[in-house]
Amino acid sequence: MQFFLAGGAHPLGQKVLRASSGAVFHLPFLRFDGIEEEILNSLLKSLSELSNVGFKIFSTSSHNESSKKPSKPYWEVDWSRHTALILGNEGQGIHKKIQEAFNETITIPHSEIVESLNVACVAVPLLLERKRVAYTSK
Repeated sequence: MQFFLAGGAHPLGQKVLRASSGAVFHLPFLRFDGIEEEILNSLLKSLSELSNVGFKIFSTSSHNESSKKPSKPYWEVDWSRHTALILGNEGQGIHKKIQEAFNETITIPHSEIVESLNVACVAVPLLLERKRVAYTSK
């Protein structure tokens, strides 16, 4: 498992270290810094490289986002395949240039009265489902 971080909160910031109880030191990550265009190009290059070696690229989407790509619930995804999961922030979502790199869009269905879910709330069930599938396939 590898994590790509495109700006945003620094994974070694005080709040992250405190909240993770040091678990962040056990996660392999690559953080892209610089101006927005440099970050986007680096992330697109990394996603393209993953796709070229057989990874399925998934993005998350709120049910109220307008997208040309259909989305499906996360439990319909074949998590046994090599996957790259793209998570956007709650306010702005995923940058349009990055959205073009997806194979598929997945969602966590929720109430229509909820505008969107916090990225941490989205990550937890998706990563647990990925782990569950990996564990049960052994």
